[in-house]
Amino acid sequence: MEKKKLYMIGNSHIDPVWFWNWEEGMQEVKATYASVLERMKEFEDFRFTSTSTAFFEWIEGILPEMFEEIRQRVEEGRWEITGGWFIEPDCILPCGEAFIRHGLYGQRYLKSRFGKTAKIGSNVDSFGHNPILPQILKKAAWMLMCSCGRDWIPRYLNGKALMAVR
Repeated sequence: MEKKKLYMIGNSHIDPVWFWNWEEGMQEVKATYASVLERMKEFEDFRFTSTSTAFFEWIEGILPEMFEEIRQRVEEGRWEITGGWFIEPDCILPCGEAFIRHGLYGQRYLKSRFGKTAKIGSNVDSFGHNPILPQILKKAAWMLMCSCGRDWIPRYLNGKALMAVR
């Protein structure tokens, strides 16, 4: 029997103000990122993804040492930047312009701080998707869309499917 490899990549989905006030949400971000950095010291092969650009900006502003460590891990390829949104958006209600600006601001920040943008679109907690979203992802140069828990195959307006993982 052929041996196969299984890759597991850490991820955390944090809704910073869903059930918390801002201070509690920020504490969850700090605690999660501190734990991730500890796991990276503990396990050389540990990899992590994060999706909300806003969290990087918050950490940069209040814990610059942690931010520099995150930047180092991104450079090493152990912390993968996905999403590209400023924060994971509602994917049903916003119009195309709102999605475009949301991605633009998030990607600009990533480029300015990490020297690169996200190439994997991600929104793991959406309750549906706007039909214009696949076209926006394509034009924004996202190669893949990651979505969880929904039977959604993103299709361009011409009917072709965007590569997706759920």
